[in-house]
Amino acid sequence: MGSDGGYDVMIMGVTSDNELAQSLADSLTQDGLSVWTLNTNNNSKSKGNILVASKVLVNILSEGSTSCQECEDLISLAYVSDTPIFPVARDCFPAINSRLSFSMKLILAKINWMFFTNEADRTENYPILLSSIQRAIEKVNLKSENGDGNEDVTDERVYVIKMSQDEEKIEVSDRPEFWENRLRGLSQVTWPEFRDAFIDEYKEQLKESFPEHRQKWLINIIYGDIFDLHKMITKKMYTDFCCGIENDPDNFYHRILDYALGLLAMRSVFDMESTVRLDAVQNLGQFKTRSVISTLTNLLNDNDPNMRAVAAIALGKTGVKNYKVVQSMIRKLSDEDRLVREAACISLGHMRAEVSVRYIVALWCVKLLNFSF
Repeated sequence: MGSDGGYDVMIMGVTSDNELAQSLADSLTQDGLSVWTLNTNNNSKSKGNILVASKVLVNILSEGSTSCQECEDLISLAYVSDTPIFPVARDCFPAINSRLSFSMKLILAKINWMFFTNEADRTENYPILLSSIQRAIEKVNLKSENGDGNEDVTDERVYVIKMSQDEEKIEVSDRPEFWENRLRGLSQVTWPEFRDAFIDEYKEQLKESFPEHRQKWLINIIYGDIFDLHKMITKKMYTDFCCGIENDPDNFYHRILDYALGLLAMRSVFDMESTVRLDAVQNLGQFKTRSVISTLTNLLNDNDPNMRAVAAIALGKTGVKNYKVVQSMIRKLSDEDRLVREAACISLGHMRAEVSVRYIVALWCVKLLNFSF
């Protein structure tokens, strides 16, 4: 265990994965890393808290682990907390992929899997896995030393496992980016024009990654969450969302995919049945990235009042109190659900958002008059 009480590596799987998990743990320990497995004697912390304190997650993918809700919840929590994920596959790709849920397919599709299906694979791929984990830990340590983690930081989800030891090469494309390619010369377009151009441009990627009903879900996210239901989409709105990242003609699509993944992961983590829900709420202050704040703010308007209440509490835990967050929370003081109103009130107090005082006072005056909150 590290000096901060966390581990370098958390290895997660199911009981049937124990032999591979222990073999990896022994090898990584010999190479100087602290490792947690299901066999580790540490019952004082929940698995969610162990993950948050660890630097990387090695998730063993097998036919057994793909049906494990706890494994799925931990992968979602790792994604939300920006913990590097290293999938190590014990079984062949078709056997695993066919069993994954939609959200797990999307999250894990972004990451190269390392296959340890036989002894030859283990001998060949372990050095690559080790060097990839070491590089990821170096980046985590560097971010920690630099004090990263404020609310304005741009998310960087860099997954460093490679199938070869060659350095990753960045391909620079001279293909025009989406707006220049499909909407060149226009400063604004109607939402239907933007939507149709997007669907036509990325129809193959959408068909490959999203079932038809999920494609509609993604389009609704773009319209509702990204463009706030504006009937006219301006180029400035588009470029603001893209964050000015260069050399990627599909930057908008990739940003949308990241946002959708964050939303799916957040919903999984904060779901009433989640095995890591309490751990996530308790530790939200440690991972207040832009995507986390944005997703939590949008979850304040979720159809499920339990999700709205948890999002309100979680936002208060982050300590972020920019204008959008505070105003969104103030609106929740008028929510139809009592628990949501209480959660918003508590979180605004925790934030010490002075602008909210008169709204909270008004709410308590109504309570005194009606004898109900």
